[in-house]
Amino acid sequence: MSNNTRTWLPAGWEKTIVHIERLIKDDKGNDVFVPAGTGFVTEFETFNILVTCKHVIYDIHNKKYVSGIFISFNQKDGALARRSLEDIQKAFQLDWIFHQDPSVDLAVIPFAIDFARDDIKRAGKDLFEGFDQLTEGEDIFFLGYPALDIKMDKHIKPIVRSGIISLVMTNKTFLIDANVFPGNSGSPVFLKPSFRHYQASNTNTINPAKFIGIISAYLSYRDTALSQQTGRPRIIFEENSGLANVYSGSIIADIFNSADFVTKINELKKRLQQ
Repeated sequence: MSNNTRTWLPAGWEKTIVHIERLIKDDKGNDVFVPAGTGFVTEFETFNILVTCKHVIYDIHNKKYVSGIFISFNQKDGALARRSLEDIQKAFQLDWIFHQDPSVDLAVIPFAIDFARDDIKRAGKDLFEGFDQLTEGEDIFFLGYPALDIKMDKHIKPIVRSGIISLVMTNKTFLIDANVFPGNSGSPVFLKPSFRHYQASNTNTINPAKFIGIISAYLSYRDTALSQQTGRPRIIFEENSGLANVYSGSIIADIFNSADFVTKINELKKRLQQ
């Protein structure tokens, strides 16, 4: 198979990815947008649903939403659009919806798309691969907006990177061996198309790319420098271990099936029908 992203990524899939930015003041007092994370657009019934990590949009320690969050994406006329999180919440009269387990680092919210103007697509639920189909050693790729100094002011495109599944956990999460950086939080992970899927009996067909989860964060390797006099820790060095934690699509399905999500979606339906 050629090492070409077209063989990994069906046409238009990059349009399911949005950039999440934060508006702040720089040292000179000017307004600037800085990377905050990545979002993935999927569907629930007739609604577009934006999925990202909870920590991208919510300050867990202070229990409040992060201020100045914008969703950035391309428009079909070539312009770059930015939609504020506050506007999204006001439009739907709805806050982000979290997993019933507060330790799960995921958040979802309905997301309005003007398909005549916005160059955005949504991933169908048929692209979701079941967690029980995942196996260590399988090739994956992911798309996102890492916080690197890559200038894309007028037209943005997510960066595609690859890796493998390193460890499948019993709690519906898994680890990947891949270069994940700040800004990749919320990046969707896909199984790379292959002639041989580890769970497949027929090796004569190409298995298509499937959505398998959302990146939360990379795992840190910590090395402690001890004082020669006291033997106590003085400096802790922290590095990217090369492994990252991923919440599977099954955990997203848990949110969609939760009583809180169903109740809020039904309330939204009634408001839209009025």
